[in-house]
Amino acid sequence: MLMCTVTYLPVANGFVLTHNRDEAPTRSPQIISREKRFGTEILFPKDTKTGGT
Repeated sequence: MLMCTVTYLPVANGFVLTHNRDEAPTRSPQIISREKRFGTEILFPKDTKTGGT
């Protein structure tokens, strides 16, 4: 199973659209990380083997 993520974030002057594609089905995003960036808390899956998102 592949895990792809699309994120839509409305902002004051429009929106931010991001995406990622995970090509390795053996990667496991078992941790949902929370970080605060630019005054906004973001949540994202974090790969348990390499630390990537």
